Amino acid sequence: MRKLNFCIVVIFLLIQINLYSQQIDKVIISGLGGSHDSNVKTAFQIGYTSYNSIPFPGEIILLQNNIQESFDYAIGNDFDLIIRSTTGLSTGIRLAPNYPTVRLVMPAGSNDHIQTFFGDVVSSPVVITGAGIDSNQTAYKLEFFSIDPITGTNLSSYANGYIAGQIAFISNTLDVSFDSARTLARIYGSENGELDFRNGFGKIPVSKIINEALPVELISFTGKIIGSKLNTLGLDVSDYIIVPDEIETLQNTLLQFCAAQKDLVIITGGTGLSPRDTTPEAIIPLLDRRIPGIEEAVRSYGQDRTPYAMLSRSVVGFKGDTLIMALPGSTSGASESIDAVFPSVLHLFKIIKGFNHDKK
Repeated sequence: MRKLNFCIVVIFLLIQINLYSQQIDKVIISGLGGSHDSNVKTAFQIGYTSYNSIPFPGEIILLQNNIQESFDYAIGNDFDLIIRSTTGLSTGIRLAPNYPTVRLVMPAGSNDHIQTFFGDVVSSPVVITGAGIDSNQTAYKLEFFSIDPITGTNLSSYANGYIAGQIAFISNTLDVSFDSARTLARIYGSENGELDFRNGFGKIPVSKIINEALPVELISFTGKIIGSKLNTLGLDVSDYIIVPDEIETLQNTLLQFCAAQKDLVIITGGTGLSPRDTTPEAIIPLLDRRIPGIEEAVRSYGQDRTPYAMLSRSVVGFKGDTLIMALPGSTSGASESIDAVFPSVLHLFKIIKGFNHDKK
């Protein structure tokens, strides 16, 4: 069998950034209550104003209850963001996928420099944070760290509020969703887009993001996450391509890669149900053989993590000897889809060469 070359084709709809953005205008500070949560609220406001001193224009309330109750209150009263002021990260990660319209930001769980989280930071539904001036001095693995703007002594709950304020400001100022602002923070973080075991993606440089960020970088980052996951399996990505969400353009691009005898083309984006999500319509007419089992595995894996994975229209099949996979465009959706079917899916290439299922 010839050496496998992998080409990731990334589809990004520029208009969707503004069309589907969600402004952050109602925030819950959830935790123990009292002066501690009031300080977290202040930290959020400081983080929001850190770029140009424009105050947060929305509503912020303090809610003394558990994470489940906070989510229920947020849904019932149209709140966008929960900032948890205390521990309980494992519970937050378990519950967050059930509330996809509400974002949750939480500290990693300790003011001591120890590892408290053992999951996948990249696909975490919760923004996980820590505190430090030049490097994270609190619990790790995490996504971002920042100064503690209240005491200056690296208390993670106050840094958590500050980071939530930074991301909310980026979201509101660039008119992008909170998730897109989070992705931009990853790309431009002080770790230069790389995930450091202790520092995460680093500190968030709000000024740089506001003045330099390009919308197309959001989906490019998703492509790089896929490439990184494939690299851990010993596979190389030969090309990263960004194409418009036009059926004819995508079809022509796919046919070129099939003619070049690429083994695998992974497409991220355009698999949802919005009027502009047309990736399945572009791909299905080209396929010689669809593989429903892989499509079902991707959706089933995602459904265990979010109730809306069933709405994704991922498509997988062969055009000649080229395997084409259309996966969700979000970082978490694409990452989880790779986890769902790799490396087992690579067995297909042995099958089409005539090996049976028993041969390794």
